Amino acid sequence: MQASRKELGRIVADKNPIAWAVPDTKEKEHRYFFLDSRISKEGDTPLMRLLALHATPLTVENFLFYAKDRLQYHQRHAILRQENTSNNPNILLKSNNQGVSPLHVLLHRNSFYVGEIVRLLLRVDPTLVRRRMKITGSFPLHISMANSLTIQQEVLEDLLMADPSVVYEEDVDGDNPVSLLCKNVLRFRWARNWVTQSVSPKAKDLTSQSWMTVITPDQFMGYCTAMINAAQGSSCAQDCVTWHNICTFPRCPPLLIKILAQKMSIDSLLQQDEEGCTPLHYAAKGAAMSRASIPQHVLEESKSIVELILSLAPQAASYKE
Repeated sequence: MQASRKELGRIVADKNPIAWAVPDTKEKEHRYFFLDSRISKEGDTPLMRLLALHATPLTVENFLFYAKDRLQYHQRHAILRQENTSNNPNILLKSNNQGVSPLHVLLHRNSFYVGEIVRLLLRVDPTLVRRRMKITGSFPLHISMANSLTIQQEVLEDLLMADPSVVYEEDVDGDNPVSLLCKNVLRFRWARNWVTQSVSPKAKDLTSQSWMTVITPDQFMGYCTAMINAAQGSSCAQDCVTWHNICTFPRCPPLLIKILAQKMSIDSLLQQDEEGCTPLHYAAKGAAMSRASIPQHVLEESKSIVELILSLAPQAASYKE
């Protein structure tokens, strides 16, 4: 008789008392992915090591299935002794001593399967999006926006759906995910030229760049507006975003203003809301984008969003609040 998944997991666990044996295929004759089951002195868990190795969604799913069963089966396992939470399945998703969670690791590695695994982890524990690293103050969304050369729209949507308020959270440098994404794209020539020399890409280059440019101007704008809309509780699509929406958001990147200036009506910069405020009023009140991690020559050539709005609509300076 063929052993069930649960029975097979117990058999393998018994034969390998210090390793997780994780099936990585759906075939009858399983191939196994072996991991050291110990938690390191830094608090790193087997799941973190698995995610750092670009594991497939099936391997991660099987790990969570077998590991949960094994935790219940081996009541005196070393992990249980350290955590003393034998019946808590979230022990599998614990953070290390520096507050780094499995979701942090997954988004930093940004593997080919990141979208499927993000959904899997959030289905098990949605609170992963609220884990903050101790030293940098970064949430998982911060890690994704600051480090990823490629960003999947689906991953961003899943993170925002889990908790959109994270968009307002700032790290130790005063950066939120939107400002971090701007600093991320400064590695691309189109972004540096636009910020320092006011040389914007041609219209045909807004959606497609060279193979070296992974995040295009239109994608950057779309990611930023999606985060801002989600944080402000708006279901508004990118097409109906307003200057007031953008300028009320703290740490708003000047690069986003430059891109939107080619997409939106400049006349609407003079519109007043119910409180009599124009976008310029909110831009002047809001916190500016932090200067951390931006090269000095870029800072010297950059304009603030207040300066950009005044250059686009000088009449805005004459409006009283």
